[in-house]
Amino acid sequence: MSQNNNTSVEALVNLLEAVRKRPGLYIGPRDDGAIWYLNTFLSGVNATSELFGVSWDRFDRDIRGDVLVERGWQLDSHGPNGIWQVMFDQGMNMEAIIDELLVIEITVLQRSFRSGTS
Repeated sequence: MSQNNNTSVEALVNLLEAVRKRPGLYIGPRDDGAIWYLNTFLSGVNATSELFGVSWDRFDRDIRGDVLVERGWQLDSHGPNGIWQVMFDQGMNMEAIIDELLVIEITVLQRSFRSGTS
């Protein structure tokens, strides 16, 4: 991985950490529409990161799977609405779901960064 990619991945991790600290500032209210806003936000971050040579699509899917399992989520339980629906069904509120999804993305980025996958 080039130094530019290293710097870009670090910047993405820093951005997502900032979102974790102040999610309302970046994705709006944490109500029923929050998942849509979070997905839209992450899609925008993904598209912007492509400009800097970091593609989330290329991150090792095994890394994402490992992170999900380590955090206690079943890989085959996501259903059509994704893992957030499982979180919601288990009683997590939107704030906790958003935080968990951001932690997963941050961890995947960090591991992909260390393994040179991006």
